[in-house]
Amino acid sequence: MQGKKGERKMGILDIINDIIHTHCLKSKNKRIPSRSYHDGKYRVSKHAVGRMNIRKISKGKLHVNLHTTPIKIGKIKYDERNRPSYERYSKNRINSRINPLTNNVNTVNPVCRKKYEKIMKERNKANGKIFKRS
Repeated sequence: MQGKKGERKMGILDIINDIIHTHCLKSKNKRIPSRSYHDGKYRVSKHAVGRMNIRKISKGKLHVNLHTTPIKIGKIKYDERNRPSYERYSKNRINSRINPLTNNVNTVNPVCRKKYEKIMKERNKANGKIFKRS
């Protein structure tokens, strides 16, 4: 389903997918990983695992980020070695950077409150909803 300016609206299948993945056992995993691993079709790199350890982000939080409908997906950007990646923001305030060609998660960051509110305000404005701070 398409919204304004080509933005994708949530359909019933996306809502069901969000419910499943926010209540599944993997999303409740509070363990912080020690080495690279696979999460579905995504491979979490050694660098991303190191960042998860520094920032105390669990496997469950990253699982929710990767498998639920994102609140924002950034444009594909290229680094100095010409490698593509895009940013994926989720409702649990986690930002991951993913290579679209290999589905490799390069790095993981928590999103600060101000940036999260700004993204939600833009998203709600595009969908015609009124933003309320909670």
